[in-house]
Amino acid sequence: VYAHAVQAKLAPKCERPADAAAARRFFDENPQAFQIAPTARLTRIMLPSGLTVDGLSSSDWLAQRARSVAAGTTALADVAARAEALYPEQPQGDVGWVRLEGDNTVIRRLAEAKQGELVGPLSEGNFVYLYHLETKREGRPMRWEEAETSAAARALAYCRSQADTALRQALFEKYGVRVDEQAVKAMFEAPPGQGKQR
Repeated sequence: VYAHAVQAKLAPKCERPADAAAARRFFDENPQAFQIAPTARLTRIMLPSGLTVDGLSSSDWLAQRARSVAAGTTALADVAARAEALYPEQPQGDVGWVRLEGDNTVIRRLAEAKQGELVGPLSEGNFVYLYHLETKREGRPMRWEEAETSAAARALAYCRSQADTALRQALFEKYGVRVDEQAVKAMFEAPPGQGKQR
């Protein structure tokens, strides 16, 4: 409650556009607030980082499988089936359509990739991933007809998001806060000797 009160006091005030004309003006002046994110139909193979498969780390095993798939000597469906047997706790293979937006290493790499590409292996947290972009729809700006009914709400949400980002940056600078990305990543890695053999 206290943190919310402090944030409300420090952050710039955001107001919803007063009418349809104001919402349209905001739409015209802020196209970055009205973007449709890229989406992709993904095949995902996901294994724990500490897993050993056929004498290889899960990352090396996935890299070897990716090279075989790219060379046409192994089917991606076979790799997914083996991964399902190794790690049945998560769905392997086709995971459907995914919005490629957010500040995450994996999502950024997928957003940069082209349709038909293999992406990975990528390490994130305690897992290693291999993706295939089956189909991809690139991001694009919204047309007014698509944004009209939600323009006022988007304007308010965009203002709040920008205000939060600006406030966080200002406070980080003022108090000398630095995020140690390597230390954060290390928190999610398995301790040495804790890997599983399969």
